[in-house]
Amino acid sequence: MPPVITTRPSVLLIGSEAQPFAKTGGLADVLGALPPALQRLGWDATVVLPRYRGVTAGTLREAFPVSVGGYTREARFYEAPLPDGAAALLVDCPDLYDRDAIYGVGGVDYATARAASPFWPAPRSSTRRAAAPARTSCMRTTGRAVSFRST
Repeated sequence: MPPVITTRPSVLLIGSEAQPFAKTGGLADVLGALPPALQRLGWDATVVLPRYRGVTAGTLREAFPVSVGGYTREARFYEAPLPDGAAALLVDCPDLYDRDAIYGVGGVDYATARAASPFWPAPRSSTRRAAAPARTSCMRTTGRAVSFRST
């Protein structure tokens, strides 16, 4: 009788903030807690978020240019462990994320917010939320192809 091969379901969560790396509100709490909870339920869970200024966590895994539409920037990808075997993939792109605050200063979005929006879902409080969904067909991460849709 051939061996039974079981595969674990996997999920890639993409957001603009997650505990313990970056926090402005409840989104960070959810995206910080959900991957470990899913791991405990038998899933392989990874959260992807920007590696903002001041975040030093993670081990560099790969660096390559990322293009979305006509916007191309060099990005570095850092992997950081989370509780219960979950992982975080931190995207380091200083042109987009080396800044004083996560979303903007004084209630005004950063000038790079539109350029960054294809990479991340816009927060519900942002003026960018009405933008049409952006599609990245394929983005390489630590050896795996990943497709995602952001709205």
